[in-house]
Amino acid sequence: MQQAHKVFRREVGNMILVKDIENLSLREKLIAALISLVCKKNAMPTFAKVIEAADCTTDEVFAYYIDIDIETLAFDTVDFIAHQLLAKLTEFNAQIKSLDADNPLLLSKAFLAFDNLVYQLFISNAGRTLLIIYAQYRDERRLKRYLSHVKNAIITEADKIMVKLTVVHNAQTYISRYFDAPICADISYLFISSRENNNFKLTESDKDN
Repeated sequence: MQQAHKVFRREVGNMILVKDIENLSLREKLIAALISLVCKKNAMPTFAKVIEAADCTTDEVFAYYIDIDIETLAFDTVDFIAHQLLAKLTEFNAQIKSLDADNPLLLSKAFLAFDNLVYQLFISNAGRTLLIIYAQYRDERRLKRYLSHVKNAIITEADKIMVKLTVVHNAQTYISRYFDAPICADISYLFISSRENNNFKLTESDKDN
């Protein structure tokens, strides 16, 4: 298996995608690890090869996923992130439900808190990963509709809050500035490598080996 690892790395140099994880918690662990990796490299990695469980050994197990392609993994990752971000916005909206709309000072403080929340969401690993995947796949036939849907869902939640705070900003423009920011994609030589006690570990490979 170690020899196969080196061959894959030398010839295609990207990632190996192992398939058929049926356990949802394991999929979430993989996506969480992948989010960190995407942020580190400013790109969704490409997968060079799909291998079966029978081809893995206990000390060299490449991360397992369902038997699909990179677009589906990107879709699942975006779906995972979108739920997190939308939940935070919905929670904030609930917190300002009883805010006094006639108190400009409170409204101003609430908007500053909202502005900071949105900023923190988009600079978090999850938020940055969403923006990176959006930049990389927004024109891809299979993903562009869903990515547009996620963007619009975030805009809709932000608009609910901004209307409640009587803010003059346009939610479309306010959120789009994050999605439209230029991102330099640089897909590096990476592997999903080793699984210990069902904890996925993503590691950077040595380009020269």
